[in-house]
Amino acid sequence: MKWISKIIIGAAILFVAVNLYLLFKENSKVARSLYVPEWTTAKEQNIQKTMKTEGVTTPLEEQSIYYDERKGSFEGFMVKKGEEVTSGKTLFYYSTESYEDAIAVLKSERDSLENQLEALEDKWDDLNDINYDTTRSVLDDELLINDYSVEIDLYQTEVEINRLESEIEKYDEQIASLDRKLPQLEEISDMNGVVKNINHDLSNPVITIISKESMVKGMLSEKEQSKIKPGMEVTVSLKGSNKSYKGSIQEVSHFPENEPKVKKESQYPFTIVLDKRIDNLAHGTHVNVKIVRKEVLDAITVPYDSIKKSGKTKHVYVLENGKVQKKKVTTGLHVNSVQQIKKGLKEGEVLSMEPLSYSKGTPTFYTPLQVKKWEKDMYQNIRKKEMLKQLGKGFLSF
Repeated sequence: MKWISKIIIGAAILFVAVNLYLLFKENSKVARSLYVPEWTTAKEQNIQKTMKTEGVTTPLEEQSIYYDERKGSFEGFMVKKGEEVTSGKTLFYYSTESYEDAIAVLKSERDSLENQLEALEDKWDDLNDINYDTTRSVLDDELLINDYSVEIDLYQTEVEINRLESEIEKYDEQIASLDRKLPQLEEISDMNGVVKNINHDLSNPVITIISKESMVKGMLSEKEQSKIKPGMEVTVSLKGSNKSYKGSIQEVSHFPENEPKVKKESQYPFTIVLDKRIDNLAHGTHVNVKIVRKEVLDAITVPYDSIKKSGKTKHVYVLENGKVQKKKVTTGLHVNSVQQIKKGLKEGEVLSMEPLSYSKGTPTFYTPLQVKKWEKDMYQNIRKKEMLKQLGKGFLSF
């Protein structure tokens, strides 16, 4: 393999000598060519502008249960602190004795009225029979007087019957109203969760229930608060773990966490709702938060440093048919060292990694020989004559 090393060394010396000659030769093409240190290609990729912050997990929902003295005296708790509950679960009862006593009194009074009504209805039937018989008798003055008397009695009895029926209806409504309140003499859970706290002294809220699902709370500075909006996508990762979870911004408060002070920057709370429940995640766990402020999918991108700015106009230097071409582009989202190209480039186009400088035309270029990138496999299977032939072509092309 010594001959290969000798060929490479000889070729390198010859290459350097020829290049030095061409560089210093008057009117040399190389002298008018551009030096391009490195090339790259326009790539299609998704880019995001993100903001990193921190947060802490808290219950997604919380229900506070209050004791209402107007409903009655307290009967007893039906749950314990730390107990899991489901929606509709009875939490505590009120005493029903006062309601049951009131219903009993109303029913007794209604029964008395119904007895009176029954007696009047019997009287009305009897008077109606008498009135029917008198109309069939021979008419004379005495019978006419009796007939009028029966008619008056019938009318008065009917009026009294209507009054009693109205009174009984009112009692029925009162009894029904109290009956409807009896099932309400208990407080129930409106959600699935865990009993966080119970105040046995009946101070309100007497019971607090929290959901097992978590959300994330955090704080934003004054500058950050104006940039973060509800609905933005978020990635939450556990500290000391490679696990991450997707979510979105639920709310960004317009009011500072504490009373504003002139010489102290305000902090604004924000909340994140996770897409999926995280099992066995304790409330109060500290997490890292990455908020996606802007995102462009399938964007054409180039290195930010490859763009040359001339006022409001921006250009890149692309390789077209072996020549360097200055090309105007319209830029979009800029993230770190990556720049989106909205117009002017296509995926795969070759361009210089840095801006170039020349006045007119489409000059040729020269670029460093990347000897370190040569691999043994590149020339191992090439015959000696073929290798010499290709090297000769390279030098003669000048």
